[in-house]
Amino acid sequence: MSSIVKQITVISGSKTQTCNLTQAAGYYTYANPVITITYSDIPASGGSVTPTYSFTQTYG
Repeated sequence: MSSIVKQITVISGSKTQTCNLTQAAGYYTYANPVITITYSDIPASGGSVTPTYSFTQTYG
């Protein structure tokens, strides 16, 4: 990302003043990902289960 630069010029009578406004380039900071896996118990008599999962990762 690049910074943003804007310029404001104010003129009053014979006087002129210019002001540069600069916003620094931003960046995202990512947190560690969180992966959650859930599944039900397999009964003693046997069988199979299908796990489910979710994934989240915050940034800002």
